[in-house]
Amino acid sequence: MGLVTDKLFELIRTQVEAHRTVVWFDPEGAYLAAVSSMASLSGAPLFVYRKERGFVALRRDMETLWNAQSGESPRMVIYVPLAQADTHHALVEFALVGVVMQPGQQPPECNTRLAAVARVALEPLLPAAVVAKIVAEVEAGSLSLADLDTRAEQNAGDAGVLAIIFNSGNVQEISLRFLSEPELDETIRGRSAIKPLRELFANAFEIAIPIQSVLSAIRTLLARYLLTTEFLALLNGPAPERLSTVAHAHGKAARETAVQVVRAWRQRRDLGASYAQAAQRVEAELGLGDLAWEPHVLKESETFYRTETALQALVEAEVGSKGNGLLMELARGRADGFWSTQKPESKLRWQVIAQAGLVLETANRIARELKAQTLSADALYVRYTSGDAPWCELDRAYRHLERDYHRFDPEDGIHDRLVQLVTRAQQRYREVIDELANRFIHGYEAVHFDLPGGTHQTDIFRSFVATALAEDKMAYILVDALRFEMAREFAELLAVDFKADLSPALATPPTITPVGMAALMPGAERGLGLVALGGGKLGIEIGGTIVKNSQERLKHLQKQVGETVAVVELSQLAPLNSRQLRSKLAGARLIVVTASDEIDGLWENNPNLARQMQDDVFNQLRRGLRSLFGVGVRKAIITADHGYLFGPKLIEAETIDAPGGDTADLHRRVWVGNGGSAIPGCLRTPVAAFGLSGDLELVTPFGLAWFKVQGGSMVYSHGGLSLQEIVIPVLTVAAGELAPVTGAPAFSWTLVPGAAKITTRFFSVTIQAEAQVMLASAPRVRLELRAGDQVISVPVAAAYGFQAATGDVALATDPADPQRIMPNSVTLQVTEVPQVAQVALYLLDSDTGTKLASRADLPIEIAL
Repeated sequence: MGLVTDKLFELIRTQVEAHRTVVWFDPEGAYLAAVSSMASLSGAPLFVYRKERGFVALRRDMETLWNAQSGESPRMVIYVPLAQADTHHALVEFALVGVVMQPGQQPPECNTRLAAVARVALEPLLPAAVVAKIVAEVEAGSLSLADLDTRAEQNAGDAGVLAIIFNSGNVQEISLRFLSEPELDETIRGRSAIKPLRELFANAFEIAIPIQSVLSAIRTLLARYLLTTEFLALLNGPAPERLSTVAHAHGKAARETAVQVVRAWRQRRDLGASYAQAAQRVEAELGLGDLAWEPHVLKESETFYRTETALQALVEAEVGSKGNGLLMELARGRADGFWSTQKPESKLRWQVIAQAGLVLETANRIARELKAQTLSADALYVRYTSGDAPWCELDRAYRHLERDYHRFDPEDGIHDRLVQLVTRAQQRYREVIDELANRFIHGYEAVHFDLPGGTHQTDIFRSFVATALAEDKMAYILVDALRFEMAREFAELLAVDFKADLSPALATPPTITPVGMAALMPGAERGLGLVALGGGKLGIEIGGTIVKNSQERLKHLQKQVGETVAVVELSQLAPLNSRQLRSKLAGARLIVVTASDEIDGLWENNPNLARQMQDDVFNQLRRGLRSLFGVGVRKAIITADHGYLFGPKLIEAETIDAPGGDTADLHRRVWVGNGGSAIPGCLRTPVAAFGLSGDLELVTPFGLAWFKVQGGSMVYSHGGLSLQEIVIPVLTVAAGELAPVTGAPAFSWTLVPGAAKITTRFFSVTIQAEAQVMLASAPRVRLELRAGDQVISVPVAAAYGFQAATGDVALATDPADPQRIMPNSVTLQVTEVPQVAQVALYLLDSDTGTKLASRADLPIEIAL
């Protein structure tokens, strides 16, 4: 039998096994020649209706077999070369107990129309375009069953040779291996398979390949043809005239097959580099960089990098001019697309576009709400901190924008539209939070700085810490400049491993570290006082004692608590390597953790390092929490001294002179002292208005103006009363179902650099691992480049599992081998070019900070 006939009989055999009796109607007589001389079919007796004998004779032939069965129908096939309607129910009882097969019958397994059987038989063997042509000929009556068997046999020979070479008869797999593995050329020539390969591509894609073409030329021609076909197929509009003459597939089947091949080429991790190389060669040949486009035309296309960058510029212009939610969604999707995995700078650019759009969208929403109604200070506070879309989300979006934009480093003349978009977002952010600050501070003054629904910073220890401490062992984590919106994002990240509950609170003015940290101490609820120490410094009085620095604050806390208190820095917890420290923490009732208390100074003197430390605070806190819960802590309270204002465009308004007079302390956002001049646009009030003792006064701008202060960073400030500065978090964290931390390594790790030397700002590393124990869970990890003790990189992308908020990478076991980790290529961006010739690469456990693997010999030479 032929291939198509075999498939037909296989379909019948399946129905015999399932239903035993098969009544097969063939109104066109397409299969009469094949069955007329057969006594059985698919292991069952075959009974054929013959017109000259009639149905009575047919029934008499089947009677003995039919009557011999008891309880179930007999295994038999009844072939009738008539339409079922023309039998006048002569075989109705057979059809009722068995199954009917005929042209058009449902389900599809019972459909015996010749074209349908041909399609099922030939699709695994031949290209879709070839199958479509053959089916069309069958439907036109040009091919019989015998013709189909002959056609299939002719193609099977060539298909067999190709299947041996490529380990597959699948057109897509053959095409992908040919395109990406030039080393197969010698084998193809050795087996004289150039002609079958050329014919396969011609049949599958309708591509005309010259007979004398060598394999390298066929590969180049095929890549251009397939990529052009996919590109044109996915354009949302007419193709540019220049491309109308470029060879590509026109038939539906050939076009669809080409698109499927190109998508698979792009999506397979092992073929991504070969795809990118081919696509960039073809786009240069086609001159795509010189064409003009509209955003909607390219939104579905991912074929070429030049059109990707063209789309970025178009989206930047559209979002910057009027905003567009659909374009923002496009940007977010493209940030995880193919070219973002191949070109880290493309991913960063899409992230900047999406974040700038989000800033504009959120700022405009808040501006509309502010314009629509007059809100009290309490209502503004509630809108800022609560609800499904709290206004503090604007600050998060802007912080992410500045982070991504700082990493992107745009080039003049190349990224002008992006610069314009970011500038517009920066300006709009400043306009809205300036209006919000004016509204809130005026409203706050109108209610005498007393918000009924607001927890005061001085009540945090009594209301949260002391209450938790009375119940069990706990940790009190004091973080410098942990803004409310940051804690909100952190709480979302904690949800996987911990139970977190976030509440807002109001910092104590002036919102500077000495005041804020003192307000978090025990006894602060009974009152604080501000004392001028001279030299531009303030002392804080708690319970009759003046504290001047962190050491004195912590000494006061230990004295007041009356329990076993251990004080530790966050950096000592992540990881917790010291046995002595672990023993000390295990024996303490209250663990006080100080975190990043130098962040203000870093912003003043080293903004780049401050950015890096602030970006890493989530990782440090999460690791620290895991260590704390590991020494018996049941609950942790995380809070902050103050918030802050941040952004290079916030000081565009003219800075103002400080009041002068007897200055006790001066920051960009607040003056504390006595006397001096009245400053327009500023609030002036005694510190007693905030419940502080002392005769000092406080002056702060109503909006975003800054006092003239010598030196320091011009992108970061605090001390005033804007919601960004005064709202602080109280984050209560309890342990969830934490995975145990084991001492023995669960995996053997291998780090494979993408290049022998680091020569650009982007550097890729492939993580490989093999389990050392059974059923080891794939961890979250983090890669870092270090020059000495300084981290000089940030993770920006990974082949899979990348978590943008933390830079962590969630690894996964290989489905084909559960004892191995699926290899993952992680891209790092060098943030600081060190003055050394070699750097070290570290792989860390994200949850604990433990080193899993390292390499200390990576040469670095980046031209600035």
